[in-house]
Amino acid sequence: MILLFSRPVGRQEYDNLNFLRRHNLIPSLQETEYIWRLANNFAEGNNIAIDALNLKARNWRALELSDDPQESSNIISFLQDKGILNSMINFSPEEKLKRDVQDELKTDGVKIFWEKVAQFIVSK
Repeated sequence: MILLFSRPVGRQEYDNLNFLRRHNLIPSLQETEYIWRLANNFAEGNNIAIDALNLKARNWRALELSDDPQESSNIISFLQDKGILNSMINFSPEEKLKRDVQDELKTDGVKIFWEKVAQFIVSK
């Protein structure tokens, strides 16, 4: 599944995006701006940039969109046309990511959190 985000609202949404960015599951701010510029000013023959984005996109799970609906539509069309969304569907996290976040990205993270809270309370 690919997530497409609009502008965050509130601290929790910013924290969520920062978590994704910290683990390279979403493009950096600079990469996001670069994607937007490419989408709005793409010149055929710029395939080296597209090839590089497709390689990076295999590690991404989400993308941020522009506040402008028309620009966001252009970005989505560009991502689809250039195969970047398809690369994201073929998610293949780097080995470093697998090691660094194996505990943070487990499916039972909520359970682990509450177990730690309970242990903390019992120890007090």
